[in-house]
Amino acid sequence: MATYSLTPEQIEAAIQGHDLRTYRGWISAANALLTDAPDWTAIVEAGGDCYVVKSMSEGKPYISHCPGYQDPNHVYTEDDMSDFDSSAWGVDAWDGMDAEANIAALQTPVFVALRHA
Repeated sequence: MATYSLTPEQIEAAIQGHDLRTYRGWISAANALLTDAPDWTAIVEAGGDCYVVKSMSEGKPYISHCPGYQDPNHVYTEDDMSDFDSSAWGVDAWDGMDAEANIAALQTPVFVALRHA
């Protein structure tokens, strides 16, 4: 299966105007990057151990968060997904994350297609 991709210009257009150092801005930018992606497309978060995943909820695109299982045969389900939690956002990044790496995850996104049930 081909991996979803965006040109640098498309990435810039998607994240433009979003403050990537705020919870709301980061979530909005991630959502914009995944708008046209197929369901179960994910952005690898800073650190590589979590994903921002696009799926459908009640007929509408929805982004959620899930762990990045290291097993390449893992089949993701809705049970793996969780809503983003604003209390896990520090001053300018997710708790425990370097702000610059957190921003880079959206400025130079790595997209993956998750196996799903």
